[in-house]
Amino acid sequence: MTEIVLMSDPRVAAFPVADRGEPFADVREFLSVASLREDVYGSFACLREGVLARLLKAQELLPDGLRLLFVEGYRPPALQRAYFEEYAAGLRAANPGWTEGRLRDAASRYVSPPEIAPHSAGAAVDLTLVDMDGRELDMGTRVNASPEESAGACFTDAPGIAPEARANRRLLAAALTAVGLVNYPTEWWHWSYGDRYWALATGAGQALYGPQELPVVRLAQYTKADLDEISGGDQDPFEVAVFGVRSRDKDVHFGVRERGRLVAHAGLVEAPVEVGERRLRVAGLGGVIVAPGMRGRGLARAVVNAAVEHARGTGAEFGLLFCLPDRVPLYRRLGWRELEGGMRVEQPGGVIAHPLHTMWTPLAEDAVWPDGPARLRSLPM
Repeated sequence: MTEIVLMSDPRVAAFPVADRGEPFADVREFLSVASLREDVYGSFACLREGVLARLLKAQELLPDGLRLLFVEGYRPPALQRAYFEEYAAGLRAANPGWTEGRLRDAASRYVSPPEIAPHSAGAAVDLTLVDMDGRELDMGTRVNASPEESAGACFTDAPGIAPEARANRRLLAAALTAVGLVNYPTEWWHWSYGDRYWALATGAGQALYGPQELPVVRLAQYTKADLDEISGGDQDPFEVAVFGVRSRDKDVHFGVRERGRLVAHAGLVEAPVEVGERRLRVAGLGGVIVAPGMRGRGLARAVVNAAVEHARGTGAEFGLLFCLPDRVPLYRRLGWRELEGGMRVEQPGGVIAHPLHTMWTPLAEDAVWPDGPARLRSLPM
């Protein structure tokens, strides 16, 4: 785009969103992080996994001695709305003759309208450059300088900034553009991938990420204490103790936190499945649970979809799970199918037919579960 298209432009909101539930990741394990926007729950440090992967590639493209300094990623929709309304109120007080449309456009130079905000989708990042000693490079303004404060110098291509600052902006832009991110031209520090603004800027047919109220994050670990936090210490949180079936621990975990408390979880583990003589590449889903007080808000769907999206990226052909009869309708709505004939699984005392419903979902394009007796050559998930 050669013109400056603002976030308030109807063309931005017109793009559809095809969010497949890609999970979020905490960037603090991978990037240098400033404390400017730090919050008590760490939400600011979360981004979609695909965005973080691109930032890590961009950092590798920087000259020796420089690295990215992450300032802010995910912003809850309620906070985004508060920022927008606060800034718009200041503009309204300073410009009492402006129409609401003009106020909205002016506010969107600095804060995105909440309904399409890239930050609330985990798709946008505010960042700058630092040297190896952590000193910020001269970028012409501070990060988050408003158009009023900076007299427009916050615009990426603003005239009149010092040559060193312009060169540093170009250096940042070259690395981020090379990995597919786009800049919001009124803020040199704001870059995004996969949101509606990115879709408009790149000509993509749809956005990949939409706003999330409670983002699903990949967990560094998942312990018995975490399960107790979700279940309230229930001794049989999955209601399957009566069957006496032992299960495996999962290797990859996804969770949702509300105000710092873990309220939902789903886990994945590789499942060595054979159908006849054929060995399938299968991702086993298990440990799906939502805190009692949080049910009915779509959190089970969110953690399951995040796990499935992650499993697709591993090259698995199928997803597999076992569930109680009353959970079958939920998984059907999420695209899972019942496996006729069930599945035999390993147990300490030998091989048994799993007493719960067996369900599968295709992860690879056109994948169809083969006919024949199915066996899981491990404990179930």
